[in-house]
Amino acid sequence: VCGRLSLGYLYHLFKLNDSLFPRLATLHNLRFISRMMQTMKQSTINS
Repeated sequence: VCGRLSLGYLYHLFKLNDSLFPRLATLHNLRFISRMMQTMKQSTINS
């Protein structure tokens, strides 16, 4: 989501209270958490 859509566009959706914003924000957050967990897993394995 973050790579395809600009922060300005997401902010625009947020300000309009557009129903698409929560969906995109959820996808962003899930991807962020997934990447963070993968990094933590690799750090544990490499330690």
